[in-house]
Amino acid sequence: DAAEAAPPPGRELAFMQFLLSNEREKSFDGVLGELLPREVFAHPFTWRFVEAWRAGAATGEDAFAPFAASLAPQERAWFDAVLVGVGKTQASELGGADILQEFVRALWEARLKRLRGDLPAAGTPADGLRRVQLSLDLKRIRQASWAAVEDMIRQYICRAADKSENAP
Repeated sequence: DAAEAAPPPGRELAFMQFLLSNEREKSFDGVLGELLPREVFAHPFTWRFVEAWRAGAATGEDAFAPFAASLAPQERAWFDAVLVGVGKTQASELGGADILQEFVRALWEARLKRLRGDLPAAGTPADGLRRVQLSLDLKRIRQASWAAVEDMIRQYICRAADKSENAP
């Protein structure tokens, strides 16, 4: 698959670097499990990395050694880029929880943009309404307080779960 041959997007690489530099921050696991389902990530490698991080947080053991050993050569190059980038993270006045919130916000913003971009240009009136709704949601996710963003994300996740349960 061509999409999987390309490296993860820069935002996702930065997110993985952030997680790796906060490898022992177990409090992040709840946010990751609750607000970042697989569909949020543009690249499957990022999801696998997040799952490895969560496994390490749950057990307290190094989950990245077996993760690294399981990687194909191209994936190993991406993992190495994450490792190298960890030492180059910029100092921030924000705390880890605040940085995580900004990543969650940015990852969902990218997800909504992908959903909007996937709509057909000359689609149905329903597609047009969906495009407008996604544009409004993008604006809200950029400007809303963290509590409002969390609520919006939970609504998206619930709607997605309802659709998958009602699928034939």
